[in-house]
Amino acid sequence: MPETGNQRSIPLTPPTLTVGGWEPNRAQGLLINAALLPDERALACFEQWLAHSAHHPIDSASWRLLPLLRDNLLDLDLNHPALEEIRPIQRYNWLRNKIHLNRASQALEMLHARGSRTMMLKGVPLLLRYYTDMGLRSMEDFDILIPSDEAEETVAFLIENGWHPPFIRSELNSEWIQSHHSLNFTNDEETRLDLHWHIFPERLAADADKPFWNTSIAIDVNGVATRALDATDELLATCLNGLRWEKVPPIRWIGDAMMILEAEYAIDWERLMTRAAELEQFSAIRVALSTLRFDFTANIPDETIRELNCRRPTARDAFDFLRRIHPPDRASIGQRFRLHWRRYEMLKEHNPELLKFPGFPRYLQREWSLASWLHAPFAAAGKLSSSLARRLRRNSRSRTRTKNP
Repeated sequence: MPETGNQRSIPLTPPTLTVGGWEPNRAQGLLINAALLPDERALACFEQWLAHSAHHPIDSASWRLLPLLRDNLLDLDLNHPALEEIRPIQRYNWLRNKIHLNRASQALEMLHARGSRTMMLKGVPLLLRYYTDMGLRSMEDFDILIPSDEAEETVAFLIENGWHPPFIRSELNSEWIQSHHSLNFTNDEETRLDLHWHIFPERLAADADKPFWNTSIAIDVNGVATRALDATDELLATCLNGLRWEKVPPIRWIGDAMMILEAEYAIDWERLMTRAAELEQFSAIRVALSTLRFDFTANIPDETIRELNCRRPTARDAFDFLRRIHPPDRASIGQRFRLHWRRYEMLKEHNPELLKFPGFPRYLQREWSLASWLHAPFAAAGKLSSSLARRLRRNSRSRTRTKNP
């Protein structure tokens, strides 16, 4: 993949091309294998990926993996012009991540000054504890977890201190906060902070994260003391965050998981399996660990693999996994209704307000930002009509392509 004149065949900054999904497509699969496999198989995958990339632009999810690709191929003593093109990207990541860490430490100090407990999630602890080079993983924002009972006050505090949420403040009431697990903020420097009061969107009870706080470990972010998930819970969170349909497929979870597994920290496999079952996310963990073991030869015990294959997930577990991996705009009416009903059932266990009449319509009023729950049937009818119209348009386009190949 040589340079032509002043033209780079690998973009220096993240490309805008996305190929929505949850699992790697063929080209992404070749790239991930080239970035992670420890032997000549990586070299063979790299050559195939190069051949594909000569005729297709690099998508944004693949671009994120390029520094990891370079690092692995250099370890295998490969000398190729494409690796030199990737070097500035690795440096670019390094500089951006240093800036993110500095701004994360400032946000932590601000929250600590008001007495909040904090825990870093996702990118920051992954970089600090598991990656050998700050440039190997890109980081678009930083994620901070606070106790759930501090969520409403902390949201208001951040707004008062120059952080901007995507909604107007009046919409961020206690009901909204109780039915969500996080909220994105930006400030005037275009720094992105993702504030969490729960780790997983599937568990919104007040004490849902207590076990994770109890097993968390101390870390230092630019001189500021905070907490992070231990290796076992970090692996669990990495797998569950990665197995989701996104416009930019979160396929780098595979690299994150492999870095965790190759680090010096022990994994409590029994606790990981117990946590997955309690979260009713066993289907997702089975797919994730099987992928790591059989596609990337990860060091996962045989007993764990046997338990994955023997244990049968609940119906709710299986449905949640299907919901994770399907794009929202392609879900059927039945799937969307089941998703809302599942979420309503989950929320009403911890929100007495939803137990009052009229229950489910009140939930829909909040989810769809309606003026009254009485508008819910009309809004549902409108969404049904729109969905049917989209399906008819897709079928029409399909018939047209069949007639005119």
